[in-house]
Amino acid sequence: MDTRGKDDSDFKKQANALKTLRGLRFLRSFRLLVFAKTAKGRQAGILFLTVMSIIFCSAGIIQAIEACNNVGDYKCQDLEIYNAAYFVVITISTLGFGDLVPMSSNGKLAVIGLIFSTSILLPLHISRYSDILSRETEFDKSFKAEKERNPHILICGEVNSGALDFFLRQFLHPNNINWKDKVVILCPGLPSNNLRRILLNSAYEQRVVYLQGSAMLDSDLKRAGAANARLCFVLLNKLSTDGDRNDTASNLLTISLRHHTNDVPLFVQVLKTDNIRHVHMSGASNIICIDELKLGILAKTCVIPGLCAFLCNMLFTFRPFYARSTLWASEFLMGCAHDVYEAKVPEYLDGCLNFSTLALILYQEYGILLLAVRVDNHLDMRLCFLLASFQPSRVPCPTVKRLHTVFLLATYPDAVNQVETLGLPVLQKYIVTLLFGLLVQKARIPNYPKIVDKWQAKSMTEKLRTTIRNSVTSIGLATNPSMLSMDSSRAIPELLKAMEDIAKRRLTGTITRVLPCETEDDIADPSHHDDKDINHLTVHDSLRPPSVMQVETDLSPAKS
Repeated sequence: MDTRGKDDSDFKKQANALKTLRGLRFLRSFRLLVFAKTAKGRQAGILFLTVMSIIFCSAGIIQAIEACNNVGDYKCQDLEIYNAAYFVVITISTLGFGDLVPMSSNGKLAVIGLIFSTSILLPLHISRYSDILSRETEFDKSFKAEKERNPHILICGEVNSGALDFFLRQFLHPNNINWKDKVVILCPGLPSNNLRRILLNSAYEQRVVYLQGSAMLDSDLKRAGAANARLCFVLLNKLSTDGDRNDTASNLLTISLRHHTNDVPLFVQVLKTDNIRHVHMSGASNIICIDELKLGILAKTCVIPGLCAFLCNMLFTFRPFYARSTLWASEFLMGCAHDVYEAKVPEYLDGCLNFSTLALILYQEYGILLLAVRVDNHLDMRLCFLLASFQPSRVPCPTVKRLHTVFLLATYPDAVNQVETLGLPVLQKYIVTLLFGLLVQKARIPNYPKIVDKWQAKSMTEKLRTTIRNSVTSIGLATNPSMLSMDSSRAIPELLKAMEDIAKRRLTGTITRVLPCETEDDIADPSHHDDKDINHLTVHDSLRPPSVMQVETDLSPAKS
């Protein structure tokens, strides 16, 4: 019996010794390193898991070694797992407060092995991690895109200092509507000294971000926020002698960007016209061929002298000039201050006003020059000239539509708002035409009654909508939310229907209208139009400028 009990005791000791290996299960956590995407993240994970493995595994081993298996054994101690972990931490950190010490001989040997292994493993992983951090620069970080608050654009390809400086001066100019946008540059190499000087400029330091990476890699495109960009530009070296090679590189970048995102517009530069079709098939939204553009401008300059300088002054934004010496220099610098803007045509002018009349009104009122008209969802642009108003048989002048976009030259960005909010009181000044101080009975705005109808319908609709909105708001402040939902569900549809009926009747002429060129008798009596033609050129005195009324009074024939 004694021999059998001794064998059982030895077996229990061997089994307890194997329990010390349970802490090694924590080493399975190294499997998480497969999710690391960068070298820095992987090495940081290795360092963290190594430290945690040493703490937990060593704490479990020391707890098992120091455990008291026999009653009365004074060379042992029962440690909790957190006390064992605390002992390991102060041991590997070389603090050694002395409040916990190993009691058994095996525990002391385990602590010696712990100190040796820790002094080898931790410095090795720390040196590797510091080496990776030393190789990382400020251009390897990621750009955090906030599309709703601060939209950004992406520039990739071959970016040199001259092209970037010119692009930033034009794109981030205070007169440009894009001056609040941020610019992200994605290039394979580190920036040169000239590029660094541009990036450190106080005007661009907070809005321009340079990232080192390739647009061919999806990970670098994610770092640059390509999917959330508002625009993307693919630049190339315009001075390169191998045009096909540069165009092929631009084509590959276009394919990579289009595979990464399908919504961002891509503006791509190419050198040769033969490669335009390939880049277009790759998904480019807009293609700029350097040779085609350069030769086209030179050819037009041969026909129209000075066209090249005119286009440069019109398209490029120049800094303000204060030193004006001679007359011609003053006029030239004043022309350089104009920029191209685009605006929408007001809805009430849909089909009621031609281009030349609108151009004359905007120039005399605000000093704005109209250049061209473009239809939405159409790539073509039509240039119009004021000569059409004087020679309509030779140069047809189009009528502006609600879907048209007009391009204008102005010196301030607020010109867009002035065109889009053009009011009826401004048009009332141009009902008749003055030529050489004499009154000519020719209507400059022949569709003025129609414009008045649309303006009144629009004004009535907006007033009713504002009244409904204010009424619902006042009801909501005076009643509880349940009453607000009940009342508004019945009141709003009825008011909206009444508003639509009033607008329809006003357009069809079934109710009394106030027109500057007709009377209520003419509208009420349809037969009156058969006997007497309505003179649409007769304008009420309250709608004429004082100078116009005076001229008409002086030139009116005497009645017999």
